[in-house]
This record gives sequence, structure tokens and C-alpha cells, in this order.
Amino acid sequence: MDVFEIQRRLVGDYRDYVESFVKIRDPRIRAFVEDEYALGKYWPEASVQLNPAFAPGAWIDDLVDAGALHGGCRDIFRLGDDKANSMRLHRHQEQALHAAQTGASYVLTTGTGSGKSLAYFVPIIDRVLRKGSGRGLRAIVVYPMNALCNSQLEELHKFLGPSSTSPVTYERYTGQESEDKRNEIRANPPDILLTNYVMLELILTRSEDRALLDKAGGLEFFVLDELHTYRGRQGADVAMLTRRVRERTGASGLQCVGTSATMASEGHREDRLRQVASVATLLFGMPVATGHVVDETLSPLFAGDEPDGSVLRTAATNSAEGQLPETFQAFITNPLAAWIEHTFGVQQRNGRMERPTPITISDGAEKLATTIGVPTAIAATAIRSMLMRGYDLRHPETDRPLFAFRLHQFISRGDTVFSTLDRGNARRMTLDGQTVLPGDHDRRLYPLAFCRNCGEDYFVIDMVNQPGGSRLRPREFRDMANQDATDRASGYVWLDSSVNGPDDEQPFAFQLDRIPDQHLTVRAGGVVGPTSQLVKRLAPAEVDASGRITILDEDGPSAAWFVRGRLPFCLYCGEAWEPNVGEFTKLGTLASEGRAGATTIISLKLVQALRASDDLPKEARKLLSFTDNRQDASLQAGHFNDFIVTSLLRAGILAALPTDGATTFDRLPGDIFGCLHLPPEEYASPSLSGRGLRRAGDTLRDVLAYRMFRDLRRGWRVNQPNLEQLALLTVEYGDLDEIAADEAFWKQEVPEAIATLRGARKGDDAQWLQDSDVDSVMSAIASLTAETRAALVTAVLDHFRRDGAIQARILSEHELTALRDRAANNLNDLWGFDVEEPLDAAKPLRVARSQRRGSEKAVDITPLSRTGREIAKPALWDLPQGTPAINTARRLLILHV
Repeated sequence: MDVFEIQRRLVGDYRDYVESFVKIRDPRIRAFVEDEYALGKYWPEASVQLNPAFAPGAWIDDLVDAGALHGGCRDIFRLGDDKANSMRLHRHQEQALHAAQTGASYVLTTGTGSGKSLAYFVPIIDRVLRKGSGRGLRAIVVYPMNALCNSQLEELHKFLGPSSTSPVTYERYTGQESEDKRNEIRANPPDILLTNYVMLELILTRSEDRALLDKAGGLEFFVLDELHTYRGRQGADVAMLTRRVRERTGASGLQCVGTSATMASEGHREDRLRQVASVATLLFGMPVATGHVVDETLSPLFAGDEPDGSVLRTAATNSAEGQLPETFQAFITNPLAAWIEHTFGVQQRNGRMERPTPITISDGAEKLATTIGVPTAIAATAIRSMLMRGYDLRHPETDRPLFAFRLHQFISRGDTVFSTLDRGNARRMTLDGQTVLPGDHDRRLYPLAFCRNCGEDYFVIDMVNQPGGSRLRPREFRDMANQDATDRASGYVWLDSSVNGPDDEQPFAFQLDRIPDQHLTVRAGGVVGPTSQLVKRLAPAEVDASGRITILDEDGPSAAWFVRGRLPFCLYCGEAWEPNVGEFTKLGTLASEGRAGATTIISLKLVQALRASDDLPKEARKLLSFTDNRQDASLQAGHFNDFIVTSLLRAGILAALPTDGATTFDRLPGDIFGCLHLPPEEYASPSLSGRGLRRAGDTLRDVLAYRMFRDLRRGWRVNQPNLEQLALLTVEYGDLDEIAADEAFWKQEVPEAIATLRGARKGDDAQWLQDSDVDSVMSAIASLTAETRAALVTAVLDHFRRDGAIQARILSEHELTALRDRAANNLNDLWGFDVEEPLDAAKPLRVARSQRRGSEKAVDITPLSRTGREIAKPALWDLPQGTPAINTARRLLILHV
């Protein structure tokens, strides 16, 4: 497994993912963002931390022989599947054991992989063996997360075997246990109790748990694992919890123990130990002496000074060319390997070997290149190759990698582009959230959002009314002021680049051909002009770089426009949205991916890389994720499940599509089911077997059919567009080309059908079907080419389909009600329907929007709807835009379809 290649692909894939959300039309802004991305603004180069070996301590057998440990420890702490080998402690583990045996409280602060848990389990088990088991709780070990608790439960099982037959009993009590198990633990408290701080709070307060602490008068150890995680309010809660446990149990000889990663890294070692002791004393509520803070003692693989330049150059050149040491002996005599350990793993500090601050490969390569006089790229290749070889080779005594190292890769979600209100090359930008331009406080910075259709940029602002004039203030994209607010108006400022720009670009104004029809006032005689609502929301303005804004009383082109409230349509490309569409669907920022989506993508890429690493054992191909609280974890788990089901569905659709032709919707669900190759245990309810599994398979086919139709509706997942939006799938309509080419049909049958429909809908459509226009419009329709007719009808049918007006058995209300029940009985939670998940039945088609605003769900298609606007493009009709005739043409075509 090449971790550097995995890291490179991960960052590259994540960058592609982030860049895919936002279009940026202005080439200057686009170039600026691309340059910042290339510099690693949101994903800086990973830092390398080499974990050096720890200084060895005493053997368990020797400690038993010396009387420092009970004789039973000899059989418990052994290595190997057959426990044939005695265990040797690290020096800091031995020091922690001696600190515990003084009866004082102590803290172990060492790096990851240093065996911190043995620093308290060895003395705890020794104490229980000496005094006898079954005398109530002797140790409570508190973990910040259940994942850590579960891991340590496995460690205890590895050493002690099952608790029921062990000389030292232990149990987990975290809320994951059944009620019967909890009752058993209450009745027979173990010697060692593993829990978390939330459950410990419940143990102290719930009456049913009193039996646990009633038998804890002999409590000797109270352990807080991962001490560094308890900060702020949580730290205060845990400090009070510790004091309450001591008071509730009345244990007189209680020792408090803490373990932690490095808690202080600045200053001399004595100062750092003193700082740790002070924090531990505050948390425990009892003194922790500086001498009882145990830190790590490192034992470098390579002794002596760094190698000189000539031999180091040869070793680096060989490593870059792939000539690497093959054996342990060759590795420990390699000058480059020694240099890497001294650079990335250990440093001499105040006469003691300590860990250095992690640095990047580039930093190390620059240092190496300067030392030996080679190009930086060669030095970087040499370092990466030698690190990987050190990871592959094992120490003959410990069977551990010679170079155990980790990469620290920081990835953050984007924010947005902040820009001055200048134009052209005078515009200044940054990705750092600031309100003024550094070095020029008279020029203000404002966040930008970009049209998702064309990439035009808009300043996200509040217009604040002040004495002496209005000023612009930056605002959060999702923070829109109440429309009734009098002190400020939320909205956008748009700078029209076509003013004084290229001759082929027409500046925006209140021209009819630049305003979508739903924002025009139409009367029987034609278009009157923009709606009064649009005139109130959209105004020409004058702005300057300091943020002053003046609303102008003009109708013509303007260099700047103020949009009050939500953006009604893109002032550049004309893309219009329905009134209920949110701003996030219209506009995007560099932070469009969201935290849950970003975590899902990163996790997916890492899991894919781990699964492809054949040199890793299966149990190691796992990803461990930490989160702040249970609510965030639940949200992320739901996002994972939704993403996986959606991705599997789309993968099944793609796999089911023939490579040389088309398929039909009635065949797809069965073909998708077959292409997914899901074994029954992946989708069936665990309680099913035999015929029940067959029912589960039939149910899943119908669920796939429903989800297929729903996924191919109008795309609503901004961060996960469907297959049609990605141009991976095309939906066509049978026999459409033949119908479009049938001249007799269009010149004879269509007028007759429309005449019939006109008669049936005369009252509703009177203002749109003017008799004076019908003949000319019918003539225009008849004269259209077959290709144009097919395109127009396809636009209407696509509108029906994407909005859910599909006649399919599985989409009826009756079928969906039955399907929900079948899924609940036959499928597991992943493939079934959530209790609160609404199932969308097929919608009826409504040609004219009803005047009644009832609860009926229907697909409206009118001259002012999205499809009505699409099929009225001037290029398709030899009729003027915005006239009654073009509206009549739209209505006639819609009525016929």
C-alpha cells in the first residue's frame, strides 16, 4: 500500500469534487480561485510524523521474579497466539507501574501507539490478583467515546480471556448492553468497569444503578483515558464527575490515573511536565506531583550524528532510482534512512531525544536537496521511497515496521471569494474572510455567489440605511433579513460587465427580451412591461469601492444593479426560477459541498483505497471517524446510507443499460436488480428465510423501480446530480420521430384536435387563444420541420417526466401504500423506507393552472411555466417574442401534447 499515492489521489479527487459545484464566468475570478486551489489553500500538503521506537523497559517475567508483579501476571501478559513469549514493557510503561505502586495519582503522556492502556491495566490487574477478585468494583475506566471503550474491551479479552472464567473480571457498561446484561452487572459488579463519562453520570443519578456504586467502597483506581479531550465545559463536567465519584464511593485510597497524547509541546521538559500536572490536579481534584507525570523515552533506530554529505548523496540518489535496502541490516546502515529518522522522527532537545514538529515532504526535501546538492524533486522521491521501504521492513525482535509513520492531511471545506467592488483588473480578491482590503481600508471586501447556470458573480450584501446615505455590508449567504426590516435590506449587487464592455454584449435594462415572461405584465393586447413586483425588487444603482450605494431613478442600462431579497432570475443569462426555489439552488459559493457531503466523499475514497490494498489484512481495511457528538454522528450515518443507496442504484442503472441500443422502463428494474448482484443478506429482513427471501427479492425490485423513477425526475441534489444531468443517460420517447414527420397528422389531425380542445377550455383559455392569432399560429406549426416538432414535443414530455407526471403502476397511491408495508416486512433498514420518508405518487397533468389553491399535487404547464418558456424560444418560431401570437403558439402546442 503506497500511502503517498493514496493521499495524492484523495486530495485530487476531493478537489475535483469541490470544483464541480460552482461555475465562474469571469476569467479573472476563475484564474484566482484555480491558483489558490493549486497552492493548497483548503488542502495543504500533508505533514509526515515518524514514530520512533520507544526505549525498552523490563520483561514481565523479570518483574514477577523481582516481586514487583503478582505471579499471575506471568501467564496473563504474554505475546503470540499460543502466549509462548513473555512481554517486554516500554520504559514509560514500567515507570507508570512503579508510580502506581506508590499509591499516588499519576498521568502518562506519550504518543500514539505507545501502549498507554497497559500503563494502568497492568497495575490494576496486579492489585486485583494480590487482594483477590469479587470484592466489588476495584477500577472504573472512563473513555470519551464508545469506540475506544470497545477497543479496550477486546484488549482485555486478549489478555484475560472471557470475563466469566478470568481471574480478574471486567465488563463494559456504556448503554450498548441489553437490559438483562445490565441487570447482571448490577447484581455482580466486576473488578474492572469500562464506561464513558455520560453513562457514569447516569450511574450516579439513576436509582437502578445504585447497586454498582454501593459495592464500590474498595474502589482503588479511577482512570480517565484520553485526558486531552476534556476541555472547556466538558472538562468542567468531567472534573465535577470525578469529585462526585470519590464522594459517592467513599473510597479512601483512590488513585486517579490519566493518559493522554502530548498535552504540552512548548518550553523545557520540566515546564511541560509541570503544566500537565497542574491540569491533572484540576481535573482530578487531588494533587498530581510533577514527578508522577510519565512521558515517553525514545530510542532511535540510528545512533550517532547525521551522515555526511557525500555518502548521503549516494544513498539519496540510489533511493530515488529505486535501489533500496532489502534487509534489516542493510537498512539500519543506510545513511538516508538515518537522515530521515533524525529529520522526521527524533531531535536532540535539552539533552534528551524528543519528537520534532511534523513537517511536509517538501520541507524535508528542500533541506535534503540543500545539504547534498540535488534537485528538490529527486530529494522528495528519495524520501518517499525510503519511508515506504522502512514501513515494509520489520524489526527482527519486535516484528514492527522499522519506520512507522503517519500522514497528517488537513482538508477544509471552502468558504467563498471575497472581492472589492472594483471592475476589471482593479478588482482585488481573497479567500480569507475579511471586510476591508489589507493596506487600503477605504476599499471594502464582499462575498461572492455565482449563478449555477452561467457562473455570473453577485455580491452577497445587506444594504444598511444610515444618516448620510446607504452603505453595503457583507452578509452570510443563508442569512436573509426579514422583508419587513426597516434598518436593512438583504439582497445582491450585480456589476454589469457589458456596460462600456465589448460591443457584442448588450447591457441589461428593463427590455422585454431580457426579462423572463413570468416577470412581465401581459394583457389581452400584449405585454405591458415588467411586473410592479419586479420593479420594486430590481433597481439600477451607483456603488463605489468604499461600499456607498445610491439607488437611481432611471430605466436604461446601469453599471450596477441592486436586487432586493431573493434573486428572481439571473440578470446575465436569464435563467429563471420558480418562486419556491431556494437561493442555494440558484447560486453557489466555494462552500457548496457541505460538511456531511465532504466527509462522505473523503471516507468513500479512503475505503476504496483500503479495499484495493491486497497487502493489508482484511481487519485492517477500516476507517475510524471521530465526531463531536451523537447528533453529528447520526446525521453523518444517514448521509452515508443515502449516498450509498443512491450510488448503488445509479450504478445498477448504468450497468443495466445496453451498450448498443436502448432499453425500456418496464425492463429496467429487473435488470438493475440482476446487475447489483446483491445477496439476500444484504437487503432482506434478518428474520426471513426460504420463501421469505424470494418475497424480499420481489419487493426490492419494486423498490428499485420506484427509486429509479424518482431519481430521474428533475435533479434536486445539487451535490449529487443524477445520470441525466451528467449526460450518462438519455431518455427518449418511442415513435416520436415518425409522428413528427407525419405531415398529414400535423396539418389535418392536429388542427381538428386543437379546435376540439379549444371548445372544451374556451373560458379558461380565452385570453390566450385569440381568434385573430390562431390561423397564423397553426400555419407556423404546420410549417415547422420534423426535427423542430420533435424537439418541441420532447421539451413538453421531459417536463411531464421530470416533474413526476408519469403513468406507471408502481407510482399509484394504492401501489405505494402497499409497497411501504411490503418493504417494512421484507427489507432491512438500508433498502426499505424510513417511517417518515414521503413516497411521491405520480402527479396528474394540469394544462392551465387552477385558480383554486388547494392541496392537490399536479404538474402545471402554462405559457409562463418553465416548459412554456422553453418552447417559446424565438429561434423556433417566426414570431416576435412577447406577443399574443407567441403565447397562443405555446398554448396550442401544449394543449395538443
